[in-house]
Amino acid sequence: EEQRNYFSKLDKMIQHFEHHLFTEYIDFEEICDNLPDAIYVASSDGTTIYVNDTYTKLSGITKAEVIGENVHQINREKKLTPMVSFPPF
Repeated sequence: EEQRNYFSKLDKMIQHFEHHLFTEYIDFEEICDNLPDAIYVASSDGTTIYVNDTYTKLSGITKAEVIGENVHQINREKKLTPMVSFPPF
């Protein structure tokens, strides 16, 4: 019984965090999609994880063409439009 209570509490905590992560992601996406600046986000291994609506409008590349794709492959295919880049931290 004690173990069942523990896992029940753990499951509720996970659901709570998933809800907040999802809500914060939606807020992030909504905010970024309404910015006048183009935003392109890639993971540390170069996988594209997000581009905002302004990026797609300025570059002519759809989200479907780049999300999940590696930035180096996209660049080789000449699909990237250089705008402004920042060095990694």
